[in-house]
Amino acid sequence: MMNGSSLAAGALHDVRNILTVISGHSELLLARLSADDPLWRSANAIRKAAESGAVLTSQMLAAGRAQEARGEETRFAADAGCVRVNRTQFEQVIMNLAVNARDAMPEGGRLTIETTRTEVRPGEARRLSDLPPGTWATVLVSDTGIGMEPWVAARLFEPYFTTKNGTGTGLGLATAHDIVQRYGGAILVTTARGAGSTFRVYLRAEAGAPAATPDEARRAPTGTETLLLIEDDAELRDLVREILELQGYAVLQAPGADEALGVAASYAGPIDLVIADVFTPGLAPREVVARLRQARPTIKVLYVSGHADEEVLRRTGPLDGTLLRKPFAVGALGVKVRAVLDE
Repeated sequence: MMNGSSLAAGALHDVRNILTVISGHSELLLARLSADDPLWRSANAIRKAAESGAVLTSQMLAAGRAQEARGEETRFAADAGCVRVNRTQFEQVIMNLAVNARDAMPEGGRLTIETTRTEVRPGEARRLSDLPPGTWATVLVSDTGIGMEPWVAARLFEPYFTTKNGTGTGLGLATAHDIVQRYGGAILVTTARGAGSTFRVYLRAEAGAPAATPDEARRAPTGTETLLLIEDDAELRDLVREILELQGYAVLQAPGADEALGVAASYAGPIDLVIADVFTPGLAPREVVARLRQARPTIKVLYVSGHADEEVLRRTGPLDGTLLRKPFAVGALGVKVRAVLDE
C-alpha cells in the first residue's frame, strides 16, 4: 500500500505529465499559426496557463520541504534590462536559490532578491567567470544565514554534492547552474562562514522587450539521429515523438522497458540516444541502457522525470546521465537532446 508521501509524489508526476502535454501542444499550435490568427491568442493563453501551473507545482514542492524564512525583501532596478530565457526554467533557478537560502537560515533571517545592471569591462572576464565584456542583467539572491567555508563554495554546483545531512539531494544548485549556463550566463557566489551568502545570476541583457518566440519547435537545434523514446503516458509519448520528428530525428518508441528492448532488438540500424522516463514500467532505465549498450556501446541517455529531486534520488540513486525535468518547453527538449548527442 502506498503511503501519503508516495501518493503525493505520484500525483505530482501525473500533473507534470499533463502540463507537459498541454504546453507542448500549445507551442506546436503557435508554431503553425501566424500572430494575427485569432486562434494564436487562445493557444498562447493556454501555453501561459501551463507555465503558471508548472511554477505552482515547483512552489508546492518548495513549501512542502520546510517552513519559509521569517523575513523577505525585494529590490528591483528599473534599468536591469531584458533577457531572453524560458520563464518556467528561470523561475526554477530563482526558486532553487531561494530554497537554498532558506535552508541556510534554520533560525530565521532575511532573504533578499534584487535585480541590477552590470557592465563587464575588458579585463574583468576572468574575475567574473569568463563572462565576455558587455551589459549583463544580474539577479542577486542573498541570505543572512550561516554562510559557507571556501571548500564548500568551491563544490557548490556539483551534482549530488550536499552538506544537509540527508535532507538535501545536491541537485537544486546544480540544476540552476546548468540552466543559466545553457543561456550563456553564469552564477557566482560570495560567502563566508557566519556572514551569509549572495548568489549573483548573470544573463546577457538585451535592448528593449524581447520579441515573442512562438516557433521554438522550428528554431530548436535539429538532427538526423535515431532516438528511442520510452514513456508510458501515451499522450506525452506522442507529443515528444512529434516534437522530435519536427526537428528531424527518427524516433522509435515504446511504453515500457520490455517493449523498448524488443524494439531495439528488431531494429537493424544505429540508435544514438535513449530518452527514458526515470520510473519506466519494468526494468529500471539504467538497466535498459546497460542492456542496449551490449549491442550498441556508444548509445547515450537522457532521463526525464516529473518527480521531485529527492524522490528520484531515493528511488534510483545517482543517475548516470542527464536529467530533463517535466514540464519542459518544446525548445528546451530540443536543446537538451542536441546537447546530450553532442557530448
